[in-house]
Amino acid sequence: MNQKWIKFKINQTFDQKTVRMFLEHFFIAHKKIYKLEMDHAILVNKKEVKTHELLHQGDEIEFDLSQLSADKVMPYKGDIEVVYEDEDFLVLNKPRACLVYSDGTDLDTLTNRVAYHYHTFYPILPIHRIDYDTTGLVLFAKHGLSLAYVSKLFEEDQIEKTYHCVVENDFIDKKGVIKTKIARDRHDQKMRVSDSGKDAFTSYEVVGYLEQYPRLKVMIKGGRKHQIRVHLRSIGHPIISDLLYGHKNLKYPNLMLHFSKIKFIHPRTLEYVEIVKEADF
Repeated sequence: MNQKWIKFKINQTFDQKTVRMFLEHFFIAHKKIYKLEMDHAILVNKKEVKTHELLHQGDEIEFDLSQLSADKVMPYKGDIEVVYEDEDFLVLNKPRACLVYSDGTDLDTLTNRVAYHYHTFYPILPIHRIDYDTTGLVLFAKHGLSLAYVSKLFEEDQIEKTYHCVVENDFIDKKGVIKTKIARDRHDQKMRVSDSGKDAFTSYEVVGYLEQYPRLKVMIKGGRKHQIRVHLRSIGHPIISDLLYGHKNLKYPNLMLHFSKIKFIHPRTLEYVEIVKEADF
């Protein structure tokens, strides 16, 4: 995707809608929409248009988003595992012991690896992150419209997020919900359950066992830092080899937490897309 212009084919959903309404579908801010118009960065059927003009089914609309894009990402040579890809999104399976993006010192990150493998006009950027030792799905946006769209879905908890993990101690009730608030621990580099924290919702279900250890399917809303790890620890079930909220398991020394499924409404098709990558435990 080296081209400067991002192209869309207008379907029935946007027939007789304005260019502005099309951009608002991607949750682009009004100030940015105005800038695109002033920069002559909108074409319909290869002709420059204003944002009040109507679209018709079958039209081809194009945007030059270069003035709205972030800085380029420094490439770093490293392996990536592609789970899903289309014109707008890229989904990778993040390995263990890998940052999603740089902490200011380490260049070997998933984002920098993507920059090495994809020589694109626009930087391909992650829309969320998972912890350094957590494995699983990371969703990337290939351009500014898809970035704004899915960022808004994450913000409004309109993304279905499913994890799998293995925890200490068996359960009496094989499924449950944890709704306690989460806050930063002022005395440590950790999070904690606290009435002064932010809302977080975690549901869990025992779906099997690894020897005597319960294997859980976990779904979350809120997306707080370390949410699953903190919530499960708070009810007496720390994740296996969670060194922050539990202890190392000599037989299973790696953190056993994996982001296994993501599901959301795709902005082009307006239909659900579901991406799955099973855990290796």
